[in-house]
Amino acid sequence: MDDIPHINKTYSTPVGYDQRAWVNRHVGALIAQWATAESHIINMIAMILRVSQANGDVIFFSQSSHYGRMKLLNALINTNLQGDLKDRSLAIIKRFKAPTRLRNELAHAEWVIDQGTGHYIATVSANLDTVDQKPLLETKAFDKGRINEIDQACRVLSKIVNDIIDLNEDLRKRPLSE
Repeated sequence: MDDIPHINKTYSTPVGYDQRAWVNRHVGALIAQWATAESHIINMIAMILRVSQANGDVIFFSQSSHYGRMKLLNALINTNLQGDLKDRSLAIIKRFKAPTRLRNELAHAEWVIDQGTGHYIATVSANLDTVDQKPLLETKAFDKGRINEIDQACRVLSKIVNDIIDLNEDLRKRPLSE
């Protein structure tokens, strides 16, 4: 593990916690909160198009990637909404991007485990270089800063869910002419 840069082997969990269970709890909370936000986004699609929840599901899942789904949602917002509803909807989708990146990174990363302690010490993610489209491996230490990043993303997602619930209520109430 000495060949992995920026790994702080002195990082520890709160007293009485198993480190891997503690990390899994935080990552699990992020993934659950993200899934909750995504399900409310599906409701948002149904509300924007004034269709049933089942039809909203079909429309959302007609796109096989998250990127495609967000692109579709942006198009639906720009085509079907105006004014404050449009602005609020686009702002929600914009805020959803950073927690989604973190969720995808953690869900699809290779986890590095210290063989001596059994603790998670880093994640290794593969990304495409935006210029020459070559794969890049990115190693990130799993330390207190990483846990704080996850916790912050959970707070952002919780706020997004509340904002979508409020928005969906306003979408439901809008006049048919809009």
